Amino acid sequence: MATVKITKTSVEKARKRILSVAAAITNGSSRGLREWGEETILLAKERCPVDTGTLKSTGMSRLVENSGSSSGTSVLELSFGGPAAKYAFIVHEGVRNGRPIHFHYGQAKFLESAIDEKKSVLKEAVMSSIEREMGRK
Repeated sequence: MATVKITKTSVEKARKRILSVAAAITNGSSRGLREWGEETILLAKERCPVDTGTLKSTGMSRLVENSGSSSGTSVLELSFGGPAAKYAFIVHEGVRNGRPIHFHYGQAKFLESAIDEKKSVLKEAVMSSIEREMGRK
């Protein structure tokens, strides 16, 4: 007959390891998501139509972490606007008064197309970041 010995010390050691792994998953996933967002915004900025450069300069990626939530939900916001908010949507859609807009530089749907292109590597980016974080523990 096999004997299993569980001590208070072994339980505490297991608890600490579980907390360490949970922290690595949380930190790694946040970092991976943040890095993916920054890369996606850079791609969108490359595609953003430019007249004065105001719209292009407003592109940002922001990770909003809701630590108050029981699920620990984080939301990645990718946006353009700021002082260019009045026309950001029109430029992004590439249509004004029902007519297509011709851009000398850039393209319509600059943010949407960047997200579409990069979404296939999102899971890999997050998992890779978690693995790097796990290696630090």
